Amino acid sequence: MNTRAFDADGIPPRPRTLICEGFIRDFYVFTQDAPVYQEEPTGHMGIDGSLWSGNVIVKSGRRSLNMILAPEEVTIYCTHLLAPIKFDESTGDVEMIIGCSMMREGIRRRLHGVILKTHVVKIFDAIDEIANTQRRIDAVDVSDWVLRGLTFEFLQEEYVD
Repeated sequence: MNTRAFDADGIPPRPRTLICEGFIRDFYVFTQDAPVYQEEPTGHMGIDGSLWSGNVIVKSGRRSLNMILAPEEVTIYCTHLLAPIKFDESTGDVEMIIGCSMMREGIRRRLHGVILKTHVVKIFDAIDEIANTQRRIDAVDVSDWVLRGLTFEFLQEEYVD
């Protein structure tokens, strides 16, 4: 679960609320950057000098997907990655090949998959609501996110029945 008493610099990790109500609220501060930001280090330095974020929690919302989504809405349910995420750290561009299904006219069908190419910030900008579901994937507690305004490329036009 990535829980630990201290980071590679011997600093105990402090909880951080990184994003709240859609706005960046806080950030991680490494020991060497603390004087620049006039902040205390947050205890998230990995042994190789990279970020060691530890337990990450995305709080669930108040409404279910059934309450959020309109019945006539065409919806793509992204459930898992079909390939490793491609992320360009210098530009923030991300490419994901995602396993998913589509809900159309009340019928859910499995798709061959979709490709999402966008900037990582646009994914967060697209968050319309977080549903009240909660489950654990590896060391991360997750909820369903309702994203609007993203464009997906279908791997194949037709879907699988």
